Amino acid sequence: MKEKLSPLPALHMQMQDAVGRLVDNVIDNWLIGIRQSNPAILDMLKDPDQKPGRHLLPWSGEFAGKYVTCSVLLWRLTRNEKLYTYLKGFISELISCQRENGYMGCWPTDCQLSGRSAREKIGEEEPYNTWDAWSHYHILYGLLLWHRETGDPAAWDCITKTADLFCKTFYNPKTGSRRLYDMGETEMNYAVGHVFALLYRETGEEKYLRFARKVLADFAAPGCGDYYRLALAGQEYYKTPKPRWESLHSIELLAQLYYCTGEDDYRRAFTQIWRSITRTDVHNTGGFSTGEQAIGNPYENGAIETCCTVAYMALTADMLQLTGDSMAADALELSTYNAGLGSFSPTGRWSTYNTPMEGDKKANYWEIGFQCRPGSPDLNCCSVNAPRMFGELSRWAYMTDGSALYINYYGAGVGEMTLHGKKLRIRQTTDYPYAERVHLQISGLAGTQYKIYFRIPFWSGKTKIQINDCPIAREICPGYFSVDREWADGDTVIIDFDMSLRFAPGAGAYKDRCSVYRGPLLLAYDRFYCPEKEDGTPPEISPGTLRLIQTEPAYLCGRLFYLEDAGKRMTLCDMQAAGASGTPYTTWLPITGTCQKFPSPDNITHSYAQYEI
Repeated sequence: MKEKLSPLPALHMQMQDAVGRLVDNVIDNWLIGIRQSNPAILDMLKDPDQKPGRHLLPWSGEFAGKYVTCSVLLWRLTRNEKLYTYLKGFISELISCQRENGYMGCWPTDCQLSGRSAREKIGEEEPYNTWDAWSHYHILYGLLLWHRETGDPAAWDCITKTADLFCKTFYNPKTGSRRLYDMGETEMNYAVGHVFALLYRETGEEKYLRFARKVLADFAAPGCGDYYRLALAGQEYYKTPKPRWESLHSIELLAQLYYCTGEDDYRRAFTQIWRSITRTDVHNTGGFSTGEQAIGNPYENGAIETCCTVAYMALTADMLQLTGDSMAADALELSTYNAGLGSFSPTGRWSTYNTPMEGDKKANYWEIGFQCRPGSPDLNCCSVNAPRMFGELSRWAYMTDGSALYINYYGAGVGEMTLHGKKLRIRQTTDYPYAERVHLQISGLAGTQYKIYFRIPFWSGKTKIQINDCPIAREICPGYFSVDREWADGDTVIIDFDMSLRFAPGAGAYKDRCSVYRGPLLLAYDRFYCPEKEDGTPPEISPGTLRLIQTEPAYLCGRLFYLEDAGKRMTLCDMQAAGASGTPYTTWLPITGTCQKFPSPDNITHSYAQYEI
């Protein structure tokens, strides 16, 4: 089976918007130089048998893999030459860490793939379970992405050697009856099944598919999450036995098994899980999880871990590929502009562990400083993973169904791509997401009849479109709007989105409050931008009378929004600016009057309009 939509393999985006500026900073100030600033990221893999043993975390071996994954995705997006050169050297050294038997982890020989640590070998007082297969998953996934982009034969040899080690060690009647289940920590260690399904798609080798199916069967083992069977029964994800965020990477296996086999139950289970999570556990920020898992209540102000949001965005990109449902692209946009931009310092040097709906922002190495070690002062699960929120754009910004182009991402810059032997260039001139109008100039299709789909977000109720000087005189509904015509170089499509203020009512801890959105942006109250309000309490708003006056750049990053409500003026900001100065903020404002439920990715009715000229 093929994906409904596929990423473009030769995409290059010169991003000139807020996301692009931050991505440049992340590359320059964090990704390039990580080997020198945190040498243990590879040293722990290079000599796992060193004595005295290293003081390790169960997941320490994941850091290099997560770093490679987000770096490859960002290089695929930007084609940044400095990042490519640095990443090439990093990956070469990573491959050199592989043991003769294919092992790529950080644990001593006696502990490898056992799921258990050895107390006397790692400087710990007590042994504990390890996430060894989980760490291999991230390394294998990152190397597979790299091989797809570069064809690096050394990366492929490394991948297959490690995969063969897993095939010899687990589910192999010739060597015993060990299963991944026997390692424990199954919600993490099962993730490696995702890579085996990807390897089957790459090679067609049955041993990889058999391994992936065995992992899926183990989902139902005692004490595990049983995600597949429960999803087919219509169970909400948060009601499964182990609704941890890490399991989302294991659940990605379901989509891949659908492509491998065509069995529709895999597709049905996957979409049920995605819709359940989106409906019950995605916060107003577009961030996923409360206290690192699904709880069925997006109004609880527990930690919204960055790694959890990354996993949700990866799952959502899979959902978009699997179904072509524009709601998945809408969800990715919300997460990118709010949870994504809101999780980084303006310099790109650090990101958060928790980007709350209400509270303040702390650097991950402060809030989860227990993960810091000699030789890796900046490394933790989130620091090496957070850039992937923007790297995922390479999977969903521009896509194809094999014949037509889908434009999902709007932002100033130039997108260059190759489709059916033609080199397309799409220049977007816009101040989106702060301004309503997006001006797209399309080149490279001169004299070609071609269909292009433009995403109309769920929040834009009255969208207007014109092609060159020809307005389309009818209302455009949310969904995908297609233009099928013979194009000329320089043809322009102008889209005016409806960015009327929208209000999301709260519940639970935020009863009698609401969130305010403009377009895809969640607005926040931060006392730093309101010095005249001495007590720091958020202003009351009335959804019926609140109106926007103007916007302007904020002090450090992001944008300020000046609003008026019955003669009273107030200042709100976007999530990138919220908390950037260190002051607390809130995205839940007290209301007077009533606030009706507004459309969201899980409840909007959308359409697929088509316009031919």
